[in-house]
Amino acid sequence: MEPSIYKYLDYRQFLRDMLAHKRSASPAFSLEMLGRRTGCLTKSHISLILSGRRGLTSRRAAALGQALGLGEKELSYYQQLVQFNQAKDDAEREQHLSVMMSHIGRRVGSNLSMDSYRTLENWHCLALRELARLPNFDPNPAAISAKLKNLLTQTEARRAIKLLIDTRMLIENENGELVPSVDTARSTDEINSLAIRKYHKSCLDLGKKVLEQEPVEAREFGSINFLVKIEDQPKLKEMIKDFREKILSLAAKDDLTSAKVTQVNIQMFHLSD
Repeated sequence: MEPSIYKYLDYRQFLRDMLAHKRSASPAFSLEMLGRRTGCLTKSHISLILSGRRGLTSRRAAALGQALGLGEKELSYYQQLVQFNQAKDDAEREQHLSVMMSHIGRRVGSNLSMDSYRTLENWHCLALRELARLPNFDPNPAAISAKLKNLLTQTEARRAIKLLIDTRMLIENENGELVPSVDTARSTDEINSLAIRKYHKSCLDLGKKVLEQEPVEAREFGSINFLVKIEDQPKLKEMIKDFREKILSLAAKDDLTSAKVTQVNIQMFHLSD
């Protein structure tokens, strides 16, 4: 079966799989033949692209996609994918990723990694998944918004529920209730770091709202500025990781009637050079 471009977040892997399909369908197919069809690439040039030693310009990407027989919409996604993989910074990557997601839309066999990216791009889905562990969880968007102190809108709650169901992070049990599955968010190296950075940014924005809305007895915010030797930085990071593990040991596992969804953010960074 011919590989679907919409399942890929790495254009080189798509090219490798498409070439393998072409060869299996026609033993006469070769990189030399493909190069001639593009009108601007040679066999050696395509080999360098496949190995990651050479990139693709917009013109050559279009020529290669057309030579592989991509349709108009497939070609558009493919060109955005090339630019996404070759982007220089997060802002540029997010721009191309947004266009790629609009191309995927509701297509059958959509990109699971892209759906997982959506679950990580803000705090909504992970918080809502924890909320679903509570007894008598109400999946109605209005109820969710109210339960989470209107920190997300009903529209955002509806979108988060759909994403969690689409990625099977929420499933129906034998009683028809939505409950968390054993699945966790899945992503690929191509977008994993981008999604995590977006998630942390959204948590920082959430912290600003909570700082203004929540009484001091319901929150704990603190900040320390001090000098740390460069050689002690790994030790400081390990201390933070150990503390995080101790916090997780308090996660409620049964008798959840008095439990509340809680978020803890820990930061550490250099302020000086």
